[in-house]
Amino acid sequence: MFFDNRTSRTPDRIVPGDTHFGKEQEAWLANLLQKKKGPFWLIDGDQFFGSHHTFESFETNHPNSFKTFLRSLKQAKKTVIFISGDRHLAEIQKIPKKILNYETYEFTSSGLHAKMYPGALAKTPNPKQVFGQDGLVHFLMIQGEALSSRKLKLKATFFGEKSTILHRQTYEVAR
Repeated sequence: MFFDNRTSRTPDRIVPGDTHFGKEQEAWLANLLQKKKGPFWLIDGDQFFGSHHTFESFETNHPNSFKTFLRSLKQAKKTVIFISGDRHLAEIQKIPKKILNYETYEFTSSGLHAKMYPGALAKTPNPKQVFGQDGLVHFLMIQGEALSSRKLKLKATFFGEKSTILHRQTYEVAR
């Protein structure tokens, strides 16, 4: 599911009633979570989980909306993988079990056509990070395989210039 986080969002950090995606998209997601089977790939232009930095993220910019969003994901009991960008770096963060009742990941890639900032990760360390690379142009490829109705195997590969492999790792998400 690709989200539009620009058109209907409220101004940042407005409470209560803040919304990152707008009420229409939030209702659309809630409906799909109830009706559709299988894993959900939630894709957004900026990070979902970003409390460790001051840049744009759903968690930082719209904290009340983010809590409601997480509650709806938790209640839906679906397997969710998060894909994001707009950090000008590569990052994989493990989302702890306490958040959605299972461990999952957020994969962030935004360096193929963006200005890169060497040292950015050291300035805003992420306690959830399992991989991070800054300062290099890159792109991400994820291959997913369903091992069962509740378990996914994800092979993530970050490529740099001339197809150099910056990181390749297999991750499992099980509900």
